[in-house]
Amino acid sequence: GFARNTGIDAATDGLAGAVVVRPDVDVELTHDGELLLLVGLTEEAGTLRVDGGSHRLGRAGSVAVPPGMPFAWADVELGHEVLVVTLPSGCVTST
Repeated sequence: GFARNTGIDAATDGLAGAVVVRPDVDVELTHDGELLLLVGLTEEAGTLRVDGGSHRLGRAGSVAVPPGMPFAWADVELGHEVLVVTLPSGCVTST
């Protein structure tokens, strides 16, 4: 998918990260940080699968994912963008 760095990681010396992404579908991810917050930025939406449930995320919707919990995107509409905020930066990995 597409990712655009906002520069927050450089400005905070890695304490926090914030990137805008167009999520890839069916790629399982996890994080080992203190915070992972996903905020929908566009009218287009995507389905976030986490903890056995599905959450539709569009403009102004948000979801916090606990550390170590796998999550993945499905049914992502063309143009869907998400702000991914992490503490610290770079703590999201594919499983």
